[in-house]
Amino acid sequence: MKILEKWCRENQMIVNTERTVYQLFTLSTKKHPTSIKYMNLNLVQRDHFSYLGATFDNRLSWKGHAEENARKRGDLASSKEWLGSLGNHLLMFFLH
Repeated sequence: MKILEKWCRENQMIVNTERTVYQLFTLSTKKHPTSIKYMNLNLVQRDHFSYLGATFDNRLSWKGHAEENARKRGDLASSKEWLGSLGNHLLMFFLH
């Protein structure tokens, strides 16, 4: 982290520590108490996060990603039902 801090300082970059999180990838079921600091601020540890549309969990399984996609498909299905229930005039209004 010291190297990152130095690079950011030299290149006049700022890391938003409120949005910066870290994740440990492990197959172990034990908790691994860790603490990562950036400029003396503790970063938040997450068990899962989304990046470029893919959801990663700490065991690198695709379960969370599949659940998120299923939830989104459910929302999309509800939207299609709602659009299908509209009359043609309203539907044309929304499409323009």
